[in-house]
Amino acid sequence: MAFTKSSNLWLSSDHADEGLDWTGDLTRLQESPAEPTLLGPETKPIEIAEAEPPERARRRGRMVIWVAAILAVAAIGVPAWFAADWLPGDTPPPAASGRLVIETQPVGAVVMVDGVMRGVAPVDLALAPGSHEVEVKTDDSSRLMPVTIVAGGTVTHHMEFQSAIAAFGSLLVETDPVGAAVAVNGEPRGASPVLLEDLQPGQHLVRVQGDTGSVERTVSITAGSRSSLFVPLVPRGVPVSGWVAVKSPVELQIFENGRLIGTSVAERVMMAAGRHEIEVTNDVLAFRAIQEVNVRPGQVAAVPVNLPNGILHINAAPWAEVWIDGVRAGETPLGNLNLRIGPHEVVFRHPQLGEQRHAVTVTLAAPARLSVDLRK
Repeated sequence: MAFTKSSNLWLSSDHADEGLDWTGDLTRLQESPAEPTLLGPETKPIEIAEAEPPERARRRGRMVIWVAAILAVAAIGVPAWFAADWLPGDTPPPAASGRLVIETQPVGAVVMVDGVMRGVAPVDLALAPGSHEVEVKTDDSSRLMPVTIVAGGTVTHHMEFQSAIAAFGSLLVETDPVGAAVAVNGEPRGASPVLLEDLQPGQHLVRVQGDTGSVERTVSITAGSRSSLFVPLVPRGVPVSGWVAVKSPVELQIFENGRLIGTSVAERVMMAAGRHEIEVTNDVLAFRAIQEVNVRPGQVAAVPVNLPNGILHINAAPWAEVWIDGVRAGETPLGNLNLRIGPHEVVFRHPQLGEQRHAVTVTLAAPARLSVDLRK
């Protein structure tokens, strides 16, 4: 039971619900003091809050319920949102970062950034802006490099590492006659011919021992490539040199190791016995070729050179029959004629205008063009 105040009198809320006329009841109570009250005759009135209208009370109740629901959702959702985005113990991500991409050939190289392993290549790493020290390692090599990362930028490095096999070079040692003992840097490596595939890059001293004596040669080895060494072992008193004869329809210069040793005009060029790699060139024709030749003691090694074809365009006014080097080629205009590089003689013939002869040189540098006016 609740009580409400009216003129300092306690009244039961049971009466309030019965819809009493409060003004009338108050007058009646004031006029009948002998009527007993809940306070008793000696009790002083107590000041209490005035009654709140029922509709307002119901609205305030509903508001309290809504506020409590909102607070409950916030109490559950906010921690859950923070837990999903960042868990205790995690390092919050930096405000901005850049990317470092490392690719290697072959793949699988270990990538370390600032002394910390970050994976095996290929990798795509997010790094804080600034300078970093990156080391990329394989089983037999390592590369160290500084990189600078810019926020929002990407730095990419592609590295190629030689495999363990490619880290060595090879050497083929041949002798004439065969069967000579071969030693490299003082270590016996077998009898010629012998292929050595495990030589470190650099200079090596090769010694070949035959029945008539020994020969020493210094060879240069390059990683991943093969070198050849031919050593003639001839009896004492037998010539140790021979000749090279380059046969060509045009003059060619002959070089060995970048040094001019003769031309094709000479009948033959003397060279030391053994295997040689020579270069034949003609700058006017834009021609260059590499030839390998084996020079035997006291003998001439013939080196034939096959010249490639170039392009020739021919025209005449008003028109003409054309012969090239004595062979009829047709009537003008003639285009895209394939002719061996070098000089050629071209003859133009017209039944009324007669005959003209011209010289033309075909090269590899550009198509050659020959045009004549038979009316002049």
